[in-house]
Amino acid sequence: MSLNQNIATIRKDVKDEILEVLKDATTEEETLDDVKKVAYSERIESASIDLPMIWVLPEAHTPTIASVRQEEHGFTFFFVALVRSNDPEDGKEEAEDIVARAYDHLMKDRQLNGKVHDIRPGLFNPAYQRSDSRQIYWAACQLIFVVRRTL
Repeated sequence: MSLNQNIATIRKDVKDEILEVLKDATTEEETLDDVKKVAYSERIESASIDLPMIWVLPEAHTPTIASVRQEEHGFTFFFVALVRSNDPEDGKEEAEDIVARAYDHLMKDRQLNGKVHDIRPGLFNPAYQRSDSRQIYWAACQLIFVVRRTL
C-alpha cells in the first residue's frame, strides 16, 4: 500500500472486508449459520434484537514504524457474540462457541482476501452474563489486522 491511500480509507476497506467475510459465513452450513445478524459499532438495544448475533467493535491502535520506509497499522477489532438463553450455562457455552467459530473462520485466511498483511490474535474473553439481564450472555475475541503502508 502506498501513501496515496489515507489511513481512514485503508481501515474502512479492512472493516468492510471483515463484515463481508462474517456475513458470508452466516449462510455457510456449520460455520456461523445460527447467527442471525452481524452488526458494526452501532448501539444495540438487547431487548429488540434477533439473537444470536456478532457485534464488531473497533478499537484504537498505535501505528509503529516497520522500517525506514514502512509503517505498520494494527487495526484492532473486538468480535462479541451475544446470545439469549434461559439457562446460564447453556447461554455462556453458546456465546463462547459462536465467538470461537468466528475466530477460527477469520483466522483461516490470515491475509483477509488480500486486504491485510497478517491477522494476529489478541484477547479471548470467556462468556459472561450481561449485568442488567438474566437472559443475555456474551463472549468476545480480539483480532489485530496488520497493514503495512509504504511511506
